[in-house]
Amino acid sequence: MFYNLPDPFGQIRDEVQAGLRRQVPDAEVDKIEAYDEPKFVTAGREINGGRKLVITAFAFVFRARVTVRSLAGTREDRLDMSVTMMFGRLDRPGEQVSRTFFDMHADAARNFNDEILKQRFVEFHETDASELPAS
Repeated sequence: MFYNLPDPFGQIRDEVQAGLRRQVPDAEVDKIEAYDEPKFVTAGREINGGRKLVITAFAFVFRARVTVRSLAGTREDRLDMSVTMMFGRLDRPGEQVSRTFFDMHADAARNFNDEILKQRFVEFHETDASELPAS
């Protein structure tokens, strides 16, 4: 699913850091240690009379221990997280959209499951295009 992204791991890191900076402006992600098996979901549509399938959206969730520095590097925290990333309109170049969820601490374990991923994905995928800014 990442074949069109020049640096998928960099994008994950950037998204995690941007999310944390919304709460702590000088947060700097030092390390992301993924663990457990990630979960994936995709959506697509058939073309050429059903002989081909085009992936139009996908999402994944993974568990991670994220080491973050803040307060000018004087504070270090290890956060237990579930990170959910969703990508849509993949079949419409220049109009792709994305959304990321960060669940921490007790929510990280609770929201790392297939049902939550599917629920979030369906809501994301069914959202009217006018509600989602292009990525």
